[in-house]
Amino acid sequence: MTTFYGAVLVLHIGSIAVALGAIASQPLMLVSVRRDSPGSVAAVIRAQSRLGNAVVAPAATLTLLTGAALATLGGLWGELWVSVPLSLLIFVLALHGAFVVPTERRLEALAGHIGDPSPADDSAPSTRYEAVARRLAGARYLSGSAIVLALVLMVLKP
Repeated sequence: MTTFYGAVLVLHIGSIAVALGAIASQPLMLVSVRRDSPGSVAAVIRAQSRLGNAVVAPAATLTLLTGAALATLGGLWGELWVSVPLSLLIFVLALHGAFVVPTERRLEALAGHIGDPSPADDSAPSTRYEAVARRLAGARYLSGSAIVLALVLMVLKP
């Protein structure tokens, strides 16, 4: 039992690390590419979207499944440090599906028009891009913060 529990715990911690690393790096990567290679922004957004689908979503799902297994094996479902992180993970998954994915698509479309001539008002593609990029970065930082809070609760076990 201890060996199986330990193996599931390693998978749980590893999947959290993978998901958090990917989520935390995305806003910084986008800002850097926008500054250094503006013509590549749409491709980077597309790559980040693929990363979300291929890495973050499976890692978050594995986190959920292994966390549930650990809570069941250890009889821990009634503990605050189990239920709150579970709620935070569900929040992160819902935020990703309901907001991050559609916003990435919008940002990718806007990134393809950044250099287009337009009026000097707030309808310029670069102005709209900046507004959407800020909202997306905020959602990603919120996701990362929720994951860090969950980690704190699981480590400190208040």
